[in-house]
Amino acid sequence: MYYISESPKDWKERDVWAKLPPLLKEVFGYTDEEIQIFKDLDARNTMGELTLAINITKEQAVLAMQPFTDNNIPLGCCEYDDITKRLTKLVFNSTLGITKQPPKDHYYDQPVISPEQRIDPRINPYYDPCVHDYSSIKSAPTITCPYCKSTNCKKISALSKAGSVFMWGIFAMGKASKEWHCNNCNSNF
Repeated sequence: MYYISESPKDWKERDVWAKLPPLLKEVFGYTDEEIQIFKDLDARNTMGELTLAINITKEQAVLAMQPFTDNNIPLGCCEYDDITKRLTKLVFNSTLGITKQPPKDHYYDQPVISPEQRIDPRINPYYDPCVHDYSSIKSAPTITCPYCKSTNCKKISALSKAGSVFMWGIFAMGKASKEWHCNNCNSNF
């Protein structure tokens, strides 16, 4: 999944407020009230990075970013894992196949981002999908023994594998081909 964000400091530096409201309406479907919230936050210099849309497809990211690119308003696009809420990579215009073209007066008849995918600034203008609901996710994966279901497991080191092969030769191939050792039932898997 992808999400699109913007740093309003770039908006201020580039003086884009003349071009921004129509694009936010046309592409994302933001209302005048929501755009005014963005303006007010920007005027107070309280905005950090603003997430505009989440859980969008690559095709939606391309459609959403093209009008902003054409109008010299840079947007950030990131790919993230919706399950772990972790950023997997930044996605650049060139990766998406977006090239700057002359700006148009009108791009889309309907917003390309659905109301469920855009962030409501009245609720949370600083939404970050990479940390949202992160507390419910365990910090490290848990390895479970397939035999006794214990989580008391350790990774078999390459040095241990090499030592076993050196000591036992071909008879150690069982251990050498495994990755984990269960400290509870002493099995390798």
